[in-house]
Amino acid sequence: ELAEELGVRLLRIGDVRLTVPDVGSPFIIEFVDAEIEGDPTAREHEAVAWHTAQELSGMPLAPSDTELARLLLGSEGRGQRAEGRGQRAEGRRQKAEGRGKGR
Repeated sequence: ELAEELGVRLLRIGDVRLTVPDVGSPFIIEFVDAEIEGDPTAREHEAVAWHTAQELSGMPLAPSDTELARLLLGSEGRGQRAEGRGQRAEGRRQKAEGRGKGR
């Protein structure tokens, strides 16, 4: 999915930072750190942009993404970066029973 939608190569998946049920579906969304190679480009969407957790908190987001923004907002106060460029990006992977492909 990362190669298809953003044109980057996944190098490593880190620990799960947050697990949230996807409202209205059988999916569970897991937010993970992802180490990538390449610069993300919008292949299936209008644009790709880096935002701080503070900026994300003011945007209309899906419920699961709102939960991640809250988590990152708390992390910024502890000196952790909520944004990255080229090497680390927030990734998300959906798991569902019977579905072998991550998203």
